[in-house]
Amino acid sequence: MRRTLSRSRDRPDNANRGRGRGRPRLHWLVLVVLFGVASSLVSGQDVKPGSQSKPVGREDRERRALREQWFLRGRSSPGQSGAAQRYHAHLQKMRMRAARLARAQKLGNDSSSSSTVIWNPLGPAPLASDASGVGEYDYGWV
Repeated sequence: MRRTLSRSRDRPDNANRGRGRGRPRLHWLVLVVLFGVASSLVSGQDVKPGSQSKPVGREDRERRALREQWFLRGRSSPGQSGAAQRYHAHLQKMRMRAARLARAQKLGNDSSSSSTVIWNPLGPAPLASDASGVGEYDYGWV
C-alpha cells in the first residue's frame, strides 16, 4: 500500500502541484495592472486637458457669464415675443379658413361636402389570415 502512495507522489503530474499556488497571485497581479492601465486611459470627463493647472482668466469668466445669460434668456426672435407671433399666426389661419369657406359658398359648393373626404385604398387588397385552409387559424382579413 505504501508503495502505491509513494509511486503516485513520484508521478510527473503531481510534480507541479506545489507551483500551482502561485498562479492565482499572478492572475490578480495581471488584473490589477490591467485595471490601472484602463483607468488611466479612460478620462472622458475632462473638458480641457490640463484645465486644473491653468488659472481661470477674465475672458473665460466673461464667456461663461455670456453662456449662462444665453441659456437663461431662451429662444428669442426679432420683434415680438413668441406668444404674440403664435397668436398672429392663429388669427391668420382663421382668416384663411373663413376666406376658403366664403369662396366655396360663392361657387355654389356645399361647405359640408368640402370637408367630406372619400378614401380609396392604395395598397393591395386584404388577404384572409387563415393559411391552413381549414379555418383553424382564422383572424379575419389582414
